[in-house]
Amino acid sequence: MHVDLLFLSLIASGMIKMTMQNNALQWVIAREYDSTTENSIIESCLGRPIYKRDDAWLGIHLFNENCL
Repeated sequence: MHVDLLFLSLIASGMIKMTMQNNALQWVIAREYDSTTENSIIESCLGRPIYKRDDAWLGIHLFNENCL
């Protein structure tokens, strides 16, 4: 149940997307493309993953490492 909720939260925040490819469902990490910043060649070709933005995690509540 918790895994389902995590995936739904990641979808709602736009961090991951579901796509159909070859009649199979695939989970894809969503990326943002910004042509105005100078990034490494990999980031400029593939885009920066949305999960690296701090504001993308707003509303997703995670437990800290000291929680039982």
